[in-house]
Amino acid sequence: MQADSKDRASGTFLVTTTKLTRPSKYDFYVTGRLMVNGQPEEIVSRPISVEVEEVKPHNVSETGSSR
Repeated sequence: MQADSKDRASGTFLVTTTKLTRPSKYDFYVTGRLMVNGQPEEIVSRPISVEVEEVKPHNVSETGSSR
């Protein structure tokens, strides 16, 4: 994860998969622990939907995979 240097409320993150990840839609949640008025509190984001698509044979040269 990398926070945006101009806007600390936003940033980017990278999601990677393996060859065994099934093509499907997945929901990711970002969690964090922070202190609020001296008390620890855990926060959870709204779901972030990500779709993993199947790599087709014509994409083999683009992905660098020969399997």
